[in-house]
Amino acid sequence: MSVILKKDIKRKTHLGSARKPLKSKKVPKLQVEKKINSIKWFSVLFRISMCTVIFYFHVYHVSTIFENDRHFSHLSTLEREMSFRSEMGLYYSYYKTLVEARTFYEGLVLLTTDNSTEYPTVINAVGRFNVYPEILVALAYRTFVEYIGLSSKVCWQIEREGLPPVISCVGLGDQMYFYINAIWLTSGLTMIVVFLYGTFLSRSDVGGTLAVICFFYNHGECTRVQWAPPLRESFAYPFLLLEMFHLSFFLRNRVQVMSPWSTRLNMFAIILNTTLVLIVWQFSQFILASQLLVLNLMEAMNLIERSTFLTIIVGQSIGVTFSALLLFGNKFLLSSLLVCTLSTVVLMVSVLERLMPLKGFVKTILSRFLFLGVGILVTKKLLGFMIGNEDDSHIINLLYSKFTVYKDFHTLMYTCAAEFDFLPWEMISNIVKSLLLPSAFASILAFAMYSLHSWTFSSSSDILTVESDVVYSILQLGPFIVMSALVMRLKLFLTPQLCILTSLLAARRFFSFLRSRELHWAGLVLLVCCMSPQGLYNLRRQWGVMGEASNPPMEEMLLWVQASTSSTSVFGGPMSVMANLKLSTGRAIVNHPHYEDQGSRDKTKRVYTAFSRKTPREVFQTLARLKVNYLVLEERWCFSGSREGCFMVDLWDVEDPENSNNPAVCPQLFYDPPPPFRKVFHNRMAQFLGADLITVPNAPRLPSVGTCASYTEDTMDTSLLIP
Repeated sequence: MSVILKKDIKRKTHLGSARKPLKSKKVPKLQVEKKINSIKWFSVLFRISMCTVIFYFHVYHVSTIFENDRHFSHLSTLEREMSFRSEMGLYYSYYKTLVEARTFYEGLVLLTTDNSTEYPTVINAVGRFNVYPEILVALAYRTFVEYIGLSSKVCWQIEREGLPPVISCVGLGDQMYFYINAIWLTSGLTMIVVFLYGTFLSRSDVGGTLAVICFFYNHGECTRVQWAPPLRESFAYPFLLLEMFHLSFFLRNRVQVMSPWSTRLNMFAIILNTTLVLIVWQFSQFILASQLLVLNLMEAMNLIERSTFLTIIVGQSIGVTFSALLLFGNKFLLSSLLVCTLSTVVLMVSVLERLMPLKGFVKTILSRFLFLGVGILVTKKLLGFMIGNEDDSHIINLLYSKFTVYKDFHTLMYTCAAEFDFLPWEMISNIVKSLLLPSAFASILAFAMYSLHSWTFSSSSDILTVESDVVYSILQLGPFIVMSALVMRLKLFLTPQLCILTSLLAARRFFSFLRSRELHWAGLVLLVCCMSPQGLYNLRRQWGVMGEASNPPMEEMLLWVQASTSSTSVFGGPMSVMANLKLSTGRAIVNHPHYEDQGSRDKTKRVYTAFSRKTPREVFQTLARLKVNYLVLEERWCFSGSREGCFMVDLWDVEDPENSNNPAVCPQLFYDPPPPFRKVFHNRMAQFLGADLITVPNAPRLPSVGTCASYTEDTMDTSLLIP
C-alpha cells in the first residue's frame, strides 16, 4: 500500500511539475496580446491625431499665404471678384448665380440654360464647365444661411488712399468667404491622403510623416491652390489622389482573397471615385487613361491577376457612364482618350486574346501595346465621326507642336502661356536641392533590389512575388513625368507622387540589411535634417510674400459698365477680362477663358481679329456677326507679349500670312478708332469701343472689363454687315 502511495505521489509530483510550464506560457501570451492591442490602439490614435494636425496646418498654411498675397480680408466684394482673373472668375460666377438666385432650383435652371456666357448660344454650364463643386458649395451655403440661420460675419469700412472707402466683410456668413474656406478644407484633405498613402505603402507611420514633410518642404512645386483657389484642380486633386490610394489598396488586397462582400464594396469605391473625379475636372480622364495603361502593363507582366484587372475595368466603365449622365452627355468625355482606352482594353481582354492566344513574355507585352495604340487611334476616329466632336483637337495639335515645328493660332495661345510650356530646369533644380528627387529615386532603387531578391528566392510560378501596390505607384510616376515635362502646369501630379514614394525609405522590409532598427531610424532623421535647410527656406519664401489685390483701373471700368451700359449689352474682348466682366457686372459675353470647346475657341478667335492685321471694316463685320455691342481692348494685348513670337499680332501672322505685311489694327482702334467704332470709355488700362448694333432681348447678363468699342445706329455703316 505504501508503495502504491509512493508511486501516486511521484506521478502527481511529475504531473504538477509538467503543468507549471503550461501556466507560465499562458501568462506571457496574454501579455503579448495586450501589448499588441495597445500598440494597435496607439497607432490608430497617432494616425487620427496626425491627420487632424496636418489637416489644420495645411488649411492654415494655404489660407495664410492667400491672405498675405492679396490682403483678402480687407478687400471689398468687387475687389475680391477682380482678384479672380481668367477661369477663376468664370467658375466663381456660377457659384454667385446659385447663391443669389431667388431659389436654388432657379439658379440651377440658369446654369443649365445659360445664354450669357457664349451669347447668343444657349449652353449647359453644368455639363460644359464641371461646376459641380460650385453647386455643392452653393447648396451648403444656402442651407446654412437660410435653414440653419448661420449668418456670422463681421463688416467694417476700409479707407483707401485716393479712392472712395469700401465695406469689407469676413466670416462664413459672407458668400465669398464660405466658398474660399470650402476650398481650404478640400486642400486639407490632400494632406490627409498624402499621409495615409505614404503610411500604407511603407507600412509605417514614419513613412507617412516623411511624405508629409516632403510635401510641405516642396509646397510651391506640389500645388498652386494658395494662388488660384477656384481652379478645377483645387477641387479634383485630393480625390484623384484618393482614387490612386484606393487603387493601391485594392491591388494589395487581391480579388481572389477577398470575400464577395468586400469585392462589391471595392467595386463601389472604384465607381464612386471614377465618377467623382470626372465630374469635377475634365482633365481627370487623362490620369485615369494613364492608369489603364499602367495596369495593362502589370497584368501582361503577371504582376496582378486577371480578375483584379477586370474588376477595375468594369468599375471605371460604370463610373464613366455615370459621369457622362451627370455631365449631360458631355461630348469631350464621350470621345475622350479614357473612353477610347477603356473600349480598346475591353475588346482586347474579352475577344482578341481568346482568338489569338499569345505566348512569350516580350511578345505578349509588345503585341498588347501595339493593339492598344492602333485600337485607341481607330476608336478615337470612329467616336469623333459618330459624335461629331472635335473639342480635344487642340490637345492633339498641342502635343504635335511640342515635337515638331507645327503651330497654329490655338496651339500658340497655349504655348505662349508659361504654365503650358515645357517643365523648366528651375523646378528640377528645386526638387534636387530639397533632396526630394534623390530620395524618391533611392526609394525606388531600394524597392527594386528588394523585389529582385524576393523574386530570385521565390518558389511561386504564377504571380511574381512583388508588392503590386508599390509597383503601381512607381509605374504611375512614368506618365506623370511625361505629362509634367510636356506641360509645366501638370507638375502638380509629379511632385506629390515623388513625396509619396519617398515614404518607402521608412519601409523596414526594404532595409533589412541594416541589422539595427535604430540605425535605420537614425538615417531617416539625418535625411530630414539635410532636407530642412532648403525646405524651410522654401516655406519662408512662401510666408514672406506680401501683397494687395488692388486694380483701380479695372475697378473704374467695371463701375462704368454697371452705370453706363444696358443690362442687355453684349461684350467681347480678351478672355481674362471677359470672365471678370461677366462676374462683376452681369453683362453677357461672347467669349470666355474656358478654351476646351471647339465652338468657344472659334468665337474667341473671331473676337481676336481685333488684334490682327485685318482692316477695321473686317473686324467690325466679324463683331457684328457675333452680335457684339462693345469691344474691350486692353493695352497690353495691343502692345506687348509674354515673349518674342507671342505678341497677338505674331499669332495672327502664323494664322493669316496673307495679311502679314499690313499694319496691326489694334493700335489704330486703341488710339484713333475709325467709324463706325466709337470710343466710349478709356483709362490707362483699357478702352471700350461701342455701338448698338443688335437688340438683345431677354438675356441675363454678366460683366466685362477692358477697352470697349461701341456702335450706334446713326454712325453704323450697314454695308459692313454684308456676309
